[in-house]
Amino acid sequence: MVEETVKSCIPCQASYPGPKAREPIISTPLPSEPWSALALDFAGPFLSGDYLLVVIDEYSRFPEVEIISSTSAKIVTRKLETIFSRQGIPKTVKTDNGPPFHGQEFSHFATQFGFHHRKITPLWPEANGEAERFMRTLDQNIRSSTAANLNWKTQLPTFLRQYRGTPHSSTGVSPFEALTKRKMNIGLPDCSLPLDPIPVHTRMIHNDFLSKRKMTEFTDRKRHTQLCDINPGDHVLVKQKKLNKLSTPYSPLPYVVIKKKGSMLTAQRGNHSIVRNSSHFKPIQGDHTVNDDDEEKEDDDEEEDGEAEAQAFPYTSQTRKLPVQPNSPTNRPVSPAHSPRRPTAMFHTPTTARVPNTSPRHSQPAMTPAQPDRPDASPPVRPQRQRHAPTYLEDYER
Repeated sequence: MVEETVKSCIPCQASYPGPKAREPIISTPLPSEPWSALALDFAGPFLSGDYLLVVIDEYSRFPEVEIISSTSAKIVTRKLETIFSRQGIPKTVKTDNGPPFHGQEFSHFATQFGFHHRKITPLWPEANGEAERFMRTLDQNIRSSTAANLNWKTQLPTFLRQYRGTPHSSTGVSPFEALTKRKMNIGLPDCSLPLDPIPVHTRMIHNDFLSKRKMTEFTDRKRHTQLCDINPGDHVLVKQKKLNKLSTPYSPLPYVVIKKKGSMLTAQRGNHSIVRNSSHFKPIQGDHTVNDDDEEKEDDDEEEDGEAEAQAFPYTSQTRKLPVQPNSPTNRPVSPAHSPRRPTAMFHTPTTARVPNTSPRHSQPAMTPAQPDRPDASPPVRPQRQRHAPTYLEDYER
């Protein structure tokens, strides 16, 4: 009974990380022909502010790397058009869910060139493993060039030439040979057999299958993987980013799974739906009502927090205005009869005419002296003391 109560308690389950359950790896089969399925990713930003656009063929592992100044869709599509002019237009382009690939511009670019744009599961870079693995080798080369006091931009063509001409560990064939059906001369002697009775495509399929099976078995055994038992209709909690010490590993708002496709699950809460890998969800027991009340309550709490913060800090860097009290010195007008920052007389000496001070330092409105009850009587008036605003308020009064 206690165990069932804890498993159905949402705060308890949200604060407990639980075991890191992973599903068995499902390897992507080798495409049937070269340059038909591509994977895209970005590297950077580097100290120079530049990025690297990485395009790699999933069949031959042939990489194309372009230096770009921004990851905007306009620059990315322009570089892709240059790459397609050299290698041809692929059938499928796989990317992550970054901003350049979400807009209408990239969608129009895919329609114009006639390729299928496939986006991987959000927050799951393992789905784009071919590009991610090459990124690790590319980053290692850039760090090595920097450690040797060399310009990594000038060393990049040398690295790409050596990588394209070296036999790949998975296929046993160099990316250049797998793509162009001829060997690449990189300045090293060729030690391979002059005549190979097995065709290149057959050798690649066999070697790739053995390599992926070995990798899958090792990884599944190391991670203790198991099949996901979450089905559509189950209530789950979603893993969230840790912001501070009090952040829970999972969000305390339950979702309902509405779709399952392999290891990719789609969960919904009210009008909000998310797509994540199964390792990002945690099933909970019990029937938990999922509606929009909690979301509206969260929005109200955020608004109340914002109002409370605004009351606690009434001036910000945008307004740069301090609150002025009704009886504060800065709100009291200054008589023009006295010059600012000059001591006034202790006794009133009536004069026929007074010359006002035209100093531009203060622009407070003048205050007329109090009129006596009888116009023929002129009782002595106590001189008013000059009030000056503090020095630290001068910037806010201008």
